Amino acid sequence: MGIQMNIKSAEAKALAEKIAKAKGVSVTQAVVESLRVADKALSKQDKATWLAEFLAESQRLNAGYEKDVDHTAFLYDDRGLPI
Repeated sequence: MGIQMNIKSAEAKALAEKIAKAKGVSVTQAVVESLRVADKALSKQDKATWLAEFLAESQRLNAGYEKDVDHTAFLYDDRGLPI
């Protein structure tokens, strides 16, 4: 016995049939593929949102630090030779 889903939308039915016809697949397969695409897009959106928040927080945390500091200066003497 198959799993059933009852969607009461003429637009949803029409779109599913249009996609199925264009791809040469069943309406069920068209719906599954469309849902996979939407799910992937949501996942990418979540990742993009996380990355944007991470970068904003990194910029906020780095705001107080000096920009042009030579972090290797302690490795060399006043003549530029390794210590």
